This record gives sequence, C-alpha cells and structure tokens, in this order.
Amino acid sequence: MKHFELKNFKKIIFAIIIGVVVGIGFIITYLTIRKNYKLPKNACFLNHKLENLNYEEVKDFVETNINSVFEKKEIKLKVRDKTYSFKPSRINASFNPKDVFNIAKKNAQNINEKEKNENEFKVNYDKKKMKDLIQKLNEKTRLEPKKFKHKIVDNILYVKNGDFGEKLDEKDITLKIENSLKKLDFNEIIPKILKFINEDSVINLKELKEKINTEAKDATYQIVNGKRKYEKETIGVEFNLKEAKKIVTNRKKGLYKIPIKITKPSLTVEDLKRKHQNSKTPHVLSSFTTNFKAGGDELEENRNQNIRIAASALNGVVLLPGEEFSFKSTAGSAGGYLPAVVYEKGKKSTGIGGGICQVSTTTFNAALKANMEITERKCHSRTVGYVPKGRDAAYDGAGPNLRFINKLKNPVRIQTTTTNSSITVNILGTKIPEENYNVILDSKVTSKTEKIMKAILNVTVTLNGKVVKTKSFSSSYNIEKE
Repeated sequence: MKHFELKNFKKIIFAIIIGVVVGIGFIITYLTIRKNYKLPKNACFLNHKLENLNYEEVKDFVETNINSVFEKKEIKLKVRDKTYSFKPSRINASFNPKDVFNIAKKNAQNINEKEKNENEFKVNYDKKKMKDLIQKLNEKTRLEPKKFKHKIVDNILYVKNGDFGEKLDEKDITLKIENSLKKLDFNEIIPKILKFINEDSVINLKELKEKINTEAKDATYQIVNGKRKYEKETIGVEFNLKEAKKIVTNRKKGLYKIPIKITKPSLTVEDLKRKHQNSKTPHVLSSFTTNFKAGGDELEENRNQNIRIAASALNGVVLLPGEEFSFKSTAGSAGGYLPAVVYEKGKKSTGIGGGICQVSTTTFNAALKANMEITERKCHSRTVGYVPKGRDAAYDGAGPNLRFINKLKNPVRIQTTTTNSSITVNILGTKIPEENYNVILDSKVTSKTEKIMKAILNVTVTLNGKVVKTKSFSSSYNIEKE
C-alpha cells in the first residue's frame, strides 16, 4: 500500500516538472516570437508608418518621437481674450509603447474602418494632476454673478437680475485636452463656458424693500465750531411688496418696472439755508451780562481767552421755531481752549477750557429771560461769584450740557459781545403782541450746612399781567473748605 502511494507521488512530481518546463518553454518561445515579430503592412500610428518594426523598435520610436514631444509642445487654452498654456508633461502625459504596438497590429489586420476606430490609441496621464490643473484654470477665469440691479426714475423702480456668472465646463475641457493629446494636435483649444447664477444675482424683492423703503425726513442742522453743519433731507420711497411679486414673474431673468410712492420732505437744506439767511431778528428779546477780572496771571489770562473763544462760537447762531440749541455742539466743539482754573469734584484744579462755564451761565440767564424752553441744565459743584446762587449753568464736554428750544413763533439769533472784563449775551428776535412776555427770575438759598448749600431758582412768565408759565431749577453746592 505504501509502495503504491510513493509511486503515485513520484508521478505527480514528474508531471509538475514537465508542466513547468513546457510553460517556460512556451514563454520563451512567445517572447522570442514577439521580439522578432514585425508589424504587418499598413501598420501605423498617427500617420507614422510602423510596418516591419518589432516591439523594441516601436518602443524606441514612441519614446523618442512621440512622448518626447510632450516635453516640448504646449497645450493652449483660449478663455475669452486670454490664452493659457501648459506642457503635457505637467500631467505626465504619455503613450504606452505596448498599447501602441498592439493597437497598430490590430488596426493593420482589420479591414473594417469601424473596427479600426474602436481600437483608437489611448493616451495616459495623471488624472489628479489634470483635475487640479483644470480647477486652477477655472479659478483664474471664473466670473462671479453680479448683484441684481435697481434704479429709480421718477415714480418707477426699475429692477433687473444681475449678470450671469461664467465658469469652465470641466468635463468638456478634459475631453478636448484628451483629444488634443491623442492626435498630437497642439492647435488652440476653446473650452466651453457655462453660465450660472446665485442668490445674489436673482431679484430679491424683500431685500429690495428693506433697502428702498424709506420715510421722508426733513433736513436738519447743528452748530459745529460756530458754523452750521447741515444734514441733507431724505426723500420718502415706498413700494408694495405684494404687488411687486405679481409684476416680477421671473426673478432670474428680465427687466421689470415697479410703481413706487414718492414722498417729498417738507424742509430741504436749501429751505433751511434760505430761512437762516432771511431770518429777521430786529428786536432784543433779552440781554444778560456777567463780569470777570481783567488781566492777572497766566491762568486768569487763559480763562479770559477761553471766554472770548466760546462767546465767538455762539455769536450769530440762529434757532428757527421748534429748534433746539446745544452748548456742546456750538461752543463746546470750538477749538483753541487753554488751561485755566476749573472745578473737579468740588475742588479747584487746572484743566483745558476753564471759563467756558461763565459763557454757558450767561447764555442760560439770557435764554430764561427770552422765554426759551430749557431742556437741560445742571449747576456747578461749587458756587460761582458772577451770578446769584441758583442761576449758574455748568458745562463739561463729558458731562453737563446746556440745551434749550425756541418755542416762539419766529426765529431767534444769539448775539455775544465781550470786553476785557465782561461778556454779554443777547437773544434777538421779533416782538409780537401775543409773545410780549415778562420773565421774572427769583433765586434764593433754601438750606445750608457745613458741607452743602441748596438753592432754588423760580421762573415766572407773565403775558399781559397774567401768569402763563412757572418753572423751578434746584441747585446743590459743595461748600467744603479747600
């Protein structure tokens, strides 16, 4: 039994050896035949004759005469008016000699032209590098869609979708490059350009309404550095969103006309300028003067100069009926103030603009006597010597301000004059019987301790002997010793 098994095993081993020898022989024979095999008549590659060439000769021909071209020639791509180029070697383009040999052989043997086309030569390249190259070209040449447009002409809102964006058709350009490489055709390639849109380019009526719809607003002005600074009026614009949606039938394409409602402001900058220029203020409605020390040391001289600067900034300011005066936006915004004595937290100190408060105080009293409506006033932290207690008005660029409104029927003008020891503020206007007011100012100290003094200013306004308005201003002063 064992002898039988050993005998079979030897037969198997022998069979395997014979098979290997035969296989090796077959391979050697095949390679020898292939090496010596020469392509038949009519074998060619891109109009290059390959007949009577063996594989090694074809390989040498492809590497020397074909693949070497990819190192020298360039693929040119024209996008709009600009040409971009690259060498095929950049994407590792090449023909495989083995494929060239086999396909040339098949094509030479096939009489049928259709079958020849099916055996088309294929060019190899790095697909990732090709994709990266095309994407970078797309980034360079891509045009983003434009925002949708609108324009108002008379009472019509014209709205149009934004211009389409443009980008390269990457599939198309890949095929065209492949075909150029296959045919060794280095003529200029014109890629297909795709048009596209995004949300910004389509007509957005809701966004347009938020941007267009505006309430009418009258022109205003403020005094800056003693000069009027006008803020232009705003024209009111409005369109009906529901009706606009019916008109705009295709948000992606088309020019549409949407009716709008225009509301003109009642007061323009030109109107304001004319009113200021034509404002007649022939009468002195009130006048108030405070005194200061003439001359002195440097800080006192600086204080006097600060008074003159602030007074000059106020001079000529016109308030139309209903307009509000702000000391901060007039004298407060003037430049050139010098260091002088000021009060900080109830104690004397040195700071820029010392003395300005005497101007605000003088203006406060003149405004009260002209029956202006005081909207903001605050007393000093300590009493001052140039007005009775309770009749001062402090000013600080970062804090207290003096504001009042012209409630009269005609414009008023602030007029200031200074001497070497006084400042006078006049309120000029037009006296009319129905505004022939008499203003009585009565101030007094209401309480006093070692640290605090309190005062009150009572304002009584009469017309033809009848009281028409009363108002009180309270003050609290620090009287601690310095």
